[in-house]
Amino acid sequence: MTPTLPDERITSSNNDTFKMNSKRIISSLMLALGTILTVNCHAQRTMQGNIITNMEGAWTGSGPAAEISAGKYTIGGLWDTGITGRTYMADVINEADAVSMQYAHICAKASYLHRLIATRSRGLNLYAGAEVFAGAEMDDPFKKIATMERGNTFIYGLSPALEIETYIGRRLAVILNAKAPVSFSSRYGAIRYQIGAALRIVI
Repeated sequence: MTPTLPDERITSSNNDTFKMNSKRIISSLMLALGTILTVNCHAQRTMQGNIITNMEGAWTGSGPAAEISAGKYTIGGLWDTGITGRTYMADVINEADAVSMQYAHICAKASYLHRLIATRSRGLNLYAGAEVFAGAEMDDPFKKIATMERGNTFIYGLSPALEIETYIGRRLAVILNAKAPVSFSSRYGAIRYQIGAALRIVI
């Protein structure tokens, strides 16, 4: 058996240390590269030009609301256009009696939201903006009051909006929002509010 010299032990130890350090460096580089690629991949979801579609349900304080829309991300936010339906309650006089009547706003809408704050991966985004809308105000649309004289009124207005967007998948986000529709021609008041939740799909 050939004895191992001290210099050989030192050389062997240095080689082992070098191999361990090399593995650690390579692992760190791979992890950093993976993180960068993941962040860039996630950020692509909100990249300018990406087409989105939204399906929203909301509560107006006195009735349900629904909206479907489509649009695109821009450099600093997003825009969309679609159709919205909102229901409300109003106290009216019907044949000398005071009754609560449901009425609805069925409108076309277009909006722009500016991105205020976002995480690096764009997995969480806060937007603020406004939408413009125009359509019809319909009295008792489901004909719950038999003796009611129904009518339709053209309405238009502006709705400030605040929105939180959270991505739960590569192309799927959950939206929470608050809006304050201001109707300039409604017969039942000008300022309203709604709180909603939506699903956003990147196509």
